[in-house]
Amino acid sequence: MAREANKAMLGAFVVGALALLAAAVLLFGSGRFMKDRPQLVLYFKGSVRGLNIGAPVVFRGVPVGSVTEIRLIHDPDTLAFFIPVFIEFEPERILNMKDGTVVERKGDYRVLGQLVEKGLRARLALQSFVTGQLMIELDFEPGSELVLRGDGKTPELPTLPSPMEELTRTLQNLPIESIMAQLNEAVTGLNRMVNSPVVADTAASLNETLQEVRRLVASVNTQVGPVGQSLAGAAQRYGALADKLDRQLPDTLAQATRTLESLSAASARAEAALAAAHSTIRDDSRTMTEVQQALREMGAAARSLRALAEYLERHPEALLRGKGEYR
Repeated sequence: MAREANKAMLGAFVVGALALLAAAVLLFGSGRFMKDRPQLVLYFKGSVRGLNIGAPVVFRGVPVGSVTEIRLIHDPDTLAFFIPVFIEFEPERILNMKDGTVVERKGDYRVLGQLVEKGLRARLALQSFVTGQLMIELDFEPGSELVLRGDGKTPELPTLPSPMEELTRTLQNLPIESIMAQLNEAVTGLNRMVNSPVVADTAASLNETLQEVRRLVASVNTQVGPVGQSLAGAAQRYGALADKLDRQLPDTLAQATRTLESLSAASARAEAALAAAHSTIRDDSRTMTEVQQALREMGAAARSLRALAEYLERHPEALLRGKGEYR
């Protein structure tokens, strides 16, 4: 007959196991499940291959959370697929500079809203080049487009395409076929141009031209020496002449200055003489009045002499008898 199990011992064992489990959670999880963990959702339109649950969420290289869930949703109206990624935010990693308190707590997303308005965005980033695993990187992108796709039940953090997605999208939009056709045409035209007889003749002509240039340079080199010596001699002579002029120029300038002063004084005296002569020969001057009176008296005397001469011509005896009546 089997022995009946001791219920008290079994209960004690179960309680001890639960206590060990709680201690392990507190010890190895550092109280992670006992803390407030704000939940955020991020919507990605492209592929998230390489992103796994537990992948880190970093802000400028500092881990601030981890990925907790990845889903796939479908919009029947637009036939578009979106991938919501849920992350768990660790607010204890970001402290207030003033008082050291936690910046954001569960249920209070006021600070998160301010950061989103300032430009906080999330994007996929490569975590390891070897394994190809991805992580979520947070940073500020001022001026970037703010697109929210959720229903508002869970706080949403806007996302941006990763650099690889942007590069892929750019490459997809490039007209590769047209570019390759134009490149092919350019290569064909270049091939025709290089292999054409005109290019061969041009190369030969260019070679001859270069040889002539070499001969010309050699000839010029032989003539540059004498010309340089002549120029040096001319420069020396002109330098000596400049020195001589530099020494004689002050005396010449002083003599010219004195000559100009003498000319200025003579001009002043001439102007005074002209002014005096002008004042003398004016019609209303005293000298001109006396001259005019003397000329009038001389005219009257001349008339008297003319009358006397005419009288004597008619009566020469008047010289003996004098002027009077004839008897």
